[in-house]
Formats: sequence, structure tokens, C-alpha cells
Amino acid sequence: MPRLHASVATLTALAVVTTFASASATATGDSAGEPSADPTDTSTVTVEVLVDDAVDEAEVVEQVADEGGTVIASAPGVVLVEVPDEAAADELDEIGADADVVVRDPVLVDVRPEQIPEAPDDLLEWLEQYGPTTGGAEGYIGADDWHDAGFTGTGVKVGVIDFFDTTFWDIAEHGPLPVAGTTARCVALGADCSADFFDGIDLGGERHGVAVVEIIRDVAPDAEIFIGQAATTADYQILVDWFVAKGVQVISRSLGSRYDGPGDGRGTLDDIAASATARGVTWVNSGGNNGERRYYRQPARLSGSYVAFGPSGTDTYLDFRGCVQLGGIRWAADWDLPAAQRTDYDAYLVEAPSGSPGAGTVVATSTADQRAGATPIELFEQGYCPDPGNRLYLRLRWLGGDISNDVIEVTDYGNGIAQFTQAPYSASVPIVDSDDPGVVAVGAIDPPFGSEVASYTSQGPTNDGREAPDLAAVSGFSNTVYGSTFSGTSAAAPVVAGAAALVLDAGLAAGGRPLGSYLRNQTIDRGDPGVDNRFGHGQFTLSSPPEQVGIDDRPAVFEPLDVPQRVLDTRPDRAVGPIDLIGELWPGETLDLPVAGAAGLPPNGVTAVAVNIVSVTADRPSHVQAFPTESAELGAFSNLNIDRPGQTRANFATVPLGADGSISINSIARGHIVVDLLGWFRAESDAVSAGRFVEFEAAQRVLDSRSGSPLGSGEVRTVPLPSGVDRSTVDAWVVTVTATRASADGWVQAIPAGRTDAVGTTSTLNVTAGDTVANAAIVPVDDDGRIALTSFFLGDGRADVIVDVTGYITSPVASASTDGRFVAIRPDRAFDSRTSTGALRDRQAVTVDARTVGVPASASGVVWNTTIAGAARAGHVNGWAAGSPEPSTSVLNWSTAGSTRAASAVIAVAQGQGRFRVEDGPVDASTPLGHLVIDVFGYFT
Repeated sequence: MPRLHASVATLTALAVVTTFASASATATGDSAGEPSADPTDTSTVTVEVLVDDAVDEAEVVEQVADEGGTVIASAPGVVLVEVPDEAAADELDEIGADADVVVRDPVLVDVRPEQIPEAPDDLLEWLEQYGPTTGGAEGYIGADDWHDAGFTGTGVKVGVIDFFDTTFWDIAEHGPLPVAGTTARCVALGADCSADFFDGIDLGGERHGVAVVEIIRDVAPDAEIFIGQAATTADYQILVDWFVAKGVQVISRSLGSRYDGPGDGRGTLDDIAASATARGVTWVNSGGNNGERRYYRQPARLSGSYVAFGPSGTDTYLDFRGCVQLGGIRWAADWDLPAAQRTDYDAYLVEAPSGSPGAGTVVATSTADQRAGATPIELFEQGYCPDPGNRLYLRLRWLGGDISNDVIEVTDYGNGIAQFTQAPYSASVPIVDSDDPGVVAVGAIDPPFGSEVASYTSQGPTNDGREAPDLAAVSGFSNTVYGSTFSGTSAAAPVVAGAAALVLDAGLAAGGRPLGSYLRNQTIDRGDPGVDNRFGHGQFTLSSPPEQVGIDDRPAVFEPLDVPQRVLDTRPDRAVGPIDLIGELWPGETLDLPVAGAAGLPPNGVTAVAVNIVSVTADRPSHVQAFPTESAELGAFSNLNIDRPGQTRANFATVPLGADGSISINSIARGHIVVDLLGWFRAESDAVSAGRFVEFEAAQRVLDSRSGSPLGSGEVRTVPLPSGVDRSTVDAWVVTVTATRASADGWVQAIPAGRTDAVGTTSTLNVTAGDTVANAAIVPVDDDGRIALTSFFLGDGRADVIVDVTGYITSPVASASTDGRFVAIRPDRAFDSRTSTGALRDRQAVTVDARTVGVPASASGVVWNTTIAGAARAGHVNGWAAGSPEPSTSVLNWSTAGSTRAASAVIAVAQGQGRFRVEDGPVDASTPLGHLVIDVFGYFT
């Protein structure tokens, strides 16, 4: 496709194209507002090569080298290259045209948040003065309470992407002055431009970034600030990589950007943000101020060869209210079509006397050729302001293609569009439309003492139907940089970014996606019930700061329930539990389930509970965490893994209680959660008979139906007793139950023998046809010390079952001792082969030291959670005390390649250490079997 010929000779020239120009003073032509090429200019030429999955980037690099050029930088879908001259650039463009590869002049990503010149007074007041001047944000969101509790963002690094002029920097307000290359980085066309931060020249909007920093420091006064600016998408990738290398954990960005994707979470900027979250960075972005007079969306209609704007009529001129700074013109339905099937439009910006657009002059054009491979977007790089008495108008010329599915979108960051605007879908812009849980788009509640989203806030849904923004935060505070009020979503986003630093300081979430989920949960539902397209998940406010007392780590004895009791089922047709927890979970939602003082438990003295957690019909591969409320790190461990959509899976967990007597359950999938309570741990400081755990040195296999007959649906089968134990001293058996070779989907339940009244009230494990699943359980016994298994399978289904006994809970007739009492700890990860040994081979064993996560060497046993991740083939995991013989039993089983599966187990340890071995059975392959991940939830004295 013909390239827009606009060489950029200097970085300064690149910088100034974001400023506004008088439309009548701007040359018309294909430059789309960039500086015109000088035929005597001997500078090299920089261009962007757009690539997709069908294009080998290595071939692009080779072709660039053939033209005497070099690759400067790259980002997902974009390669930034430098060639010797315009002739080489044109040759590269001609070669690319044969393969539908687009070569274009560099496109600047961000729109400067500058004051619009010659704007009407009422509009200028709306843009800059919306909402009253008030105090800082920290009081509105509860951050001051976190400060009082000692959480100020210490040790947390926050990167701010914006425009900066350090002339506006006040050390008292904004912290230490940034240092180029150390805490400040500017990138333009791959080159460093950090000196521009310190040159004292404000090219427009450069106080904006400093004002953002002020809000972050109000909320997180001890966070370390890094500042950054990038010109193109490839420069953005360089900047983000630099942030990551510097250890930045939160990125705050309060900028609007030009279209680069279809508005559904795809696009280069979305990919760059995802690359940051995948490396543990949480990205907080302003949700946009396009909700009022900034966004046009209508199905395409033609009047002759031009688009007729609005729902009816023949007007082919779209009228603007003043200065224009377009984020782009887009028709996203064509995004995935082959180039030959796309509609091709050209865009023209016309300046004309007000009310007489036909008498005007074209001041800028955008003529990307969609049928030669260009995306269905037209862009004007520069902003334009009309002369007094004139207006600016947009025209779209149709050049070919089927318009029947086209919906024309126009976003303006200038004074706004005069007609046919709407708020819905206005949030479908880069990064705001992201579907990554680690990206948080923030709307504005303005004035901050109110509870309504400001009318200017961009709204969802995104073009693929997801709610946006993610949440709304207060905006409209006095700011020393502006000397008045700083409003807009630009001021709301740093409120959340600062709060993110407090959460990291408190150790309540891991960076990246877990922290993004944590922030979404810190909301008050406003507007329509549930997640909506104005507030997102709700109004952001921090909960009370975490208690300094932490987890109750007093030794405790186990109190088994007579039979397991269901305490939560979020499915509305089977609802159990607090009414506010009923309903489908959104991805990343955390449920806080009160336990102490509920379900027959006392209000005090409960240190932990034994539960079976079931994830029901999760919509994606995912994991579930159960943890003490506000007393553990979200994302630092897991209890339950789902490896395919629609799956229902259970796992046993021993969960310490938070300071308020609750446990929290987080799922990163959309779906439902079921929790069955098996018993609880009561604090006990003295020697005691009942409730202690006695572990076997090696687990005993007491039932394996593979040597007999499988367990049928509805059958109740008594489990044989282990040897060497006085049954009168047993209150409950600690077992691992495995179902294998299932002929149909179903579940298996372990109950006290004889308690047929408990059949079907809970489940121990869920299994699908052909699968092998294991789960731990603490099962009370009948008067003879026995337990039983029952099941339900679809049709006449059945499955083989295996029961391994790892130990038992003592009864009141057992001898008194201080051994075997449970001590809760803050859940943590003790081993992860993904960050240490690499994937384990068949029969490879590792020693896991629980002392690294707070377990003493004197512990007799540990509550482990073992996970196999990305298994290459079927297999199992064995676990035993270090230094002891390996048992013939297993703690975790899976039967299909690609499985990611978890199982809890209580296993003896020696000097705090356990041994774990992976095994692929008779296959004995030499290639890696999978990754092993092991978490710890407590120990026994």
C-alpha cells in the first residue's frame, strides 16, 4: 500500500506533532498533519512495519537489512526500522505490499493532555474545573487508616507513563527529583530522550504527569516513583521492559491513545500491557473522559460515495465543537476479514465557515488502503484548531467493500463532537478495553464526596461485550501543580495506583494479575446490581487495614463434625450460605465466608477449619485460593486447579481464619463455588487426649477396588480398617481417596459407616469419565471405627476407588500429649519447579523444606498442597517424610496429558522436610513429566 511520505528527521519534530496547529496554517496532503518531507534532507528514515501471525518477523528483519536498514525496536505486531533514505523506505513498502504487509510512518501513541486553545469558556471549565476543589484522595478511600497502621508504600516501585516537565516538580510534594536513566526514561524512535524531562520547555500538557505523581504520593507517600514517556508502540515496549528491569510493580498511566485494535482487548498496546502483567506488574489506566461529547458510533450509511452521519438523513459532514484531536476512525467488524474483503474508507478533515461545510478546505487526510492490508482504522496524527468563525468537519469517503456490517466509530480528545454522540462503547480504546486481569481501567466519581460516576467518564461495553471500566475511583482534588482542581479519570487512576502500592506493602496480593483482582474486590457496588458499564465492579475504597496480630498460631486440636456440612453453595437454585455470596462469581472475585460463630462453631478459639472446596463449571482453565481473610497474599499459592472449561473439581483444604473469623475464597474463573465443612481446630495450650493428629510413617492402602469390583452409583461400601491401630483411640481417619477408570461423570463421598442420612449432602471428590482424581479428607468414624464410601454417577456409571490412610485424629480415650496439635501459618509456597529445578522427569524426587515458610524442625507433619502443572502424560506423585522409606501410595493422580491438578495431603516430615517424587507409571519416558508446585498451610506439633 502507498506509504504516507513524512520523514521524521529529529526527535523534536516527532514530539511537536502532538501539539495543536491552526488548521488553515497546515499544509494539505497525504502527510496527515506531520512535517512535510524535505527533498534535500539526507537524514535516515524511520518507518513501522506491521506484522501479524502470517508474517515471519525474521523475514522482515532480513528484508530491512537488504535495504541497508536496521531494526530499532519491536512490539507485538510492530517492527520499528531505520532505513538510509526515502527510496529505501519506498522499496520496503513495495515489497511489503505484495504480502499485504503494511509499512507506515511512525504513529504516535499518546495524546497530550493539554489545555485546548480557544475553547469555549463553558467547555474549558468542564475539562479542567469539573467538581469542587477538595482535599487529597487518601481520606476518601481510607488510605489514611492504612498510613496509621504503618502501610505507606515502603519498598514499592511505581512507574508513571505520562508527559513530564520537571520545572513543575516540587520535592516536598512529589519526592526526590527523578534522575535520567535511573528513575526517568523517555524513548522516541528507539533513542533516549530523557533530557527532555529536564529542559524546562513545556510542549503542552507536561505538567500533567507531575500532577499524577502528586496523587500517588498522597495515597502512598513512601512509594518510589519512576517516570516514563514513549512515542511509538515499539518505544512503549522498550519503556515497559525498562520498568520491569528496574523492579517496578505498578504502572500508572493517565493518557488517551489512538486506536490500534478492534476495541475488544486486542491490539499492540493491550499486548504490551499484558506482557507487563505476565511479569508481575499491575497496570492501572485511566478509563477515559469520552463519555460526553467525545464518541460517535453509528452503522455505516452512504449518501453517494460518502458516509452519511447520524441514524438518518444525508449529511456527510460530522461537525466538531472546536479543536479536534482524533483518537481515530474505526469500523471494527472488518478487523478479522482478509484484506480483499474489507471496506476501504478515506478520511478528510475540512475547515469551513460555521454552518457551510461545503465551502470548506481539506486541511488533513488519512488514506490508508484497507484492501491492501491496512487495518480498518484511519488516523490523524496532529490536532487542529479552526480559525475564528470557522468549524472543523469530518468526511469519510467510501472506496469499496461491503458496508452492511460496518459500524463507524469516532473518538475525539479535543473539544468534542457536536452531534450524534453517545457514552456506551466509548471505553473501547487501547488498554481500557483489555481483558487482562492485571490491567485495571478506572472511571471517575466526581465530585469525590458523591457516589455518582461523572458524566464525562467513558462507558462500556467493549466491542466484544465486556463491562468497562473495571472500577470507579474518586476524582476532583486540589493539586499544587495546577493550582486548582485536578479532575477526570486522569486523577482517578493514580488514586488506585497509590492504593495498589499500599496493598503490596501490606503483603496482601502478589503483583500483576492477583493485585488487579484484589483491587476489583475493594469496591462498593453502585449503579446497577453487579458489574456494570458505568461503575464497573463498583466504587473503589480500601477495606480496613490488615490486623497486625496476624494469624492465630496457637496449637489447636481438631473437632470433627458428625458428618460434613455444606456451608456455601453459590448456585442460586441450590443456595447455601450468606445471601450476598450467592450468584455466579466474576473472574477474580473473592468471597469472604464467615466461619467463627457460624455453622455451629463457637465465636472464639477457632484457629482454622478443614473444608472441601468445589469449583463448579468454571469457564476457563484457572485456580482457586482459600486463605485467612486479609491475612495472606493473593496469588502466592493455590488450593485447587481447573485445566479445562466447564470442569467441576474438588480439593480438601485446611484454612486458617482471618482476624474477623472468616476465610476468603478467590477464583480467577467465572463460575460457582461450593464449600463443605468437615471440622474445625480449637486452640488448646495443654496436653490433651482428643483431637490430635497421629501420622503414619508410611500411608496404608486399605482399599483398592481394581482387584475386585468398582463402586457403583448409589452403592455404599465400608472401608477396611488399617492395621496396628486401637480403633477406640480413633475419632476420624485422615485419608486420600482416589477414583479411577470412571465410566461416567459423577462424585464420590466419604462418610462415617452407617450414616446413610449423610449420603448426597456433600462430596469428597468429583470425577469425569475416564479420569483419575484424588482428594484428601478427614472422615469421622462410627462406633466400630469404620468409614464408608458412596457415589453417584450418570446412568449406570461406576468407578474404581482407592483409599490410603495417612493417619488419624485421636479420640477422648487416647493418651494425653502435646504432640499432634495443629498450628496455622500464613499460607505460602515452599517449592516451585518452574522457578527452580525445571520440569521434573519420571521418577525424579525432590526434597521440600517447609522450614523456609515458617514450619519448625520439630514438626511431626505438614499440611501440603501438591500441584502438577502442564503434565506431559498421565502419572502420580508420592509424598513421604525425608529419610523414611517411600510408600507405595500416592497423594496426587492424573490420567491425561496437559493436566494441571492439585491435591492436599497431610504427610509426616523429618526436620521439617518432605520428599516428593513424580512417576508416569509403566511409560517410563525419559522426557520431562511436568512441573511440581508445593504449598504449605500449617503443621502439627
